[in-house]
Amino acid sequence: MGFYISNILSGEEPGAFFGQADMEYLHIPRYIVRRNAPKKFQGDKVFQEAGKLAVITDGIILNKRELCEKYHADWATTLANMIHESEERYFDALRGVFCGAHYQKQDDTWYIYTSHIENKPIFYYCDGKDFIVSSEIGNIIETLKECNKNYNLNEVAAYDLLTYGFMTKEYTLVSEIKKLPHGHYMKIKDGSISVSQYYHYEYYSGLQSEQSDEEIINTLDTLFKKAVQYQFDKDAEYGYRHIASLSGGLDSRMTVWTAYEMGYTDLLSITFSQADYLDEVIAKKVAQKLNIEMLIKPLNDGKCLLAHRDIVKLNGGLALYSGICHIYSMLQKINFGPYGILHTGDVGDAVVGSFHGSEKTDFPGAYSTRLSGRITGRWDGKGNIEKYLMETRVFNGVVANKMVCSNYVECISPFLYKEFFEYCIGSIPKRKRDHHEIYKKWVLSRYPKAAEIPLERYNNGLLTEGRWRQNLRKVKKYGISVSVAWVFWKLHLAEEPDARLEKSSMNPWDYWYENNREVRRELDGFAKNAIEKEKIRDSFSGTLLDDIRLLYEEGTTIEKTQAITLLESLSQFF
Repeated sequence: MGFYISNILSGEEPGAFFGQADMEYLHIPRYIVRRNAPKKFQGDKVFQEAGKLAVITDGIILNKRELCEKYHADWATTLANMIHESEERYFDALRGVFCGAHYQKQDDTWYIYTSHIENKPIFYYCDGKDFIVSSEIGNIIETLKECNKNYNLNEVAAYDLLTYGFMTKEYTLVSEIKKLPHGHYMKIKDGSISVSQYYHYEYYSGLQSEQSDEEIINTLDTLFKKAVQYQFDKDAEYGYRHIASLSGGLDSRMTVWTAYEMGYTDLLSITFSQADYLDEVIAKKVAQKLNIEMLIKPLNDGKCLLAHRDIVKLNGGLALYSGICHIYSMLQKINFGPYGILHTGDVGDAVVGSFHGSEKTDFPGAYSTRLSGRITGRWDGKGNIEKYLMETRVFNGVVANKMVCSNYVECISPFLYKEFFEYCIGSIPKRKRDHHEIYKKWVLSRYPKAAEIPLERYNNGLLTEGRWRQNLRKVKKYGISVSVAWVFWKLHLAEEPDARLEKSSMNPWDYWYENNREVRRELDGFAKNAIEKEKIRDSFSGTLLDDIRLLYEEGTTIEKTQAITLLESLSQFF
């Protein structure tokens, strides 16, 4: 889904990677310009040319109504006016999850941009004066194949996938295809691409005057409510019902609870989890307390692990497929026709809380360190660890898998609303965000009834419980021997304990793999056949294939899915 722009004109129109359904075109000489966009929120999406200007937007613009009122015009005309005023900066005024482009005919120049934080991705290829820009890697690869242009595996990216589980930089598995970072735009003139940053955020430096807890809580609540209002009003603008994900955690609860208290009560909550685990049990309590509808999908059979082919097609192999397969299994079951945005609580714990303790490892955010000796870079202990993890694990990992969701429904988290995000990380000292201290105070102060329901994070304990009591709950959950082993691991005195066969989690990957013979047989068969096929083709280094085999045969189920993500990508793209 999304748009495609290229000056590569082959004898045959390049086909869409997922088919030609609902394809639209702009007829601009010397370029192929097309889009395949969902009909939802169509009024936010512009795809037209008028006079000397062509304008394209995709995604959701939360402040569209305000901008139209400011310029006393419809949305397309408003954008044209904004472009006229500030050709290279107008997108800085937009809020939401979006990407877009415009074309100036008089000087034959394209401008293409991503949103500030939670962006819809843009990928690009450039070879001399030939270029392709697309919302999907698959569309670019399809064009390269049809035009007989060579492209190669990026082995640095491959080892990122086998270690971190996502790309740590703005590259992809194809060396010749790059991703436009969030908060950036590109200018294309005479086939030459230049990339510039229009937005960056800063972490708290200590130079600011420190606010009291009460002042922080006031600002947090005001900004969060504004973000929630923007999102839920967008549903109302189009006459859609509200839908939101709900788990046993605090982040999704805050989105749903705040929206409900603000009057958005016509709300369907959706939950996906191993049956009877805390994420399901606690989510039920929240839904019952608010008296809202609830849809639950148990994940008992683990067959969501078999969706690697579909998910790699949708996320371009940018992140391990198991990171989204449980959600994907739910998305396939829902008719989103009557519903608007899927409201989430994504990244709330890292934004209002912090990535506390991650600086103690050489590979922060990695799913596996089994092949860490193969990667070219590691965390050097310098700089801001939170910024590093936000740029890698969040913007390159979480957001990459959002591509899967956007083929079904637009997802937005109020925690990633620009002003709220900036305030949390730029104005609140990290020591107040560590261990979720200010987060807890905010909830207890403004949403005390939400705090009366236990949390999965605290093993069914309350937000008011201290860390000692939380730790006692962990000991009760895992037993003394496993708990002691975890302490020694945290102190770097022993290997990580093996508690893989527990089914006490939302996604007990290892339990599913070990207890469902069909899942195990299909995954093992795919891995073996894919490795043998790549060996026969001799397209990639023997070392890489040996490492994939090692990770699959000796790794946990999560590590197996990292290997499968790469194997599936090699199969589809090469």
